[in-house]
Amino acid sequence: MLALLPSHGGRLLRRLGSGDGQAEYHLLEFSDAACFDAFQADPLRCALQPLLIASRAQARAVRVIIILAE
Repeated sequence: MLALLPSHGGRLLRRLGSGDGQAEYHLLEFSDAACFDAFQADPLRCALQPLLIASRAQARAVRVIIILAE
């Protein structure tokens, strides 16, 4: 799914894993909310959802804002 990001104004900022290897987290950035919504609704992404479900992996999107810039 990460390959779809550029076509929707998105990019991968960080790819993180838990210490036990059981979880992976992606910090993504999109140009605006409409780009994020378009990514979520992408036909290829939607078509591949059954594979995600079959893998028993969990995916959750959380919109966040930068509170303190470095």
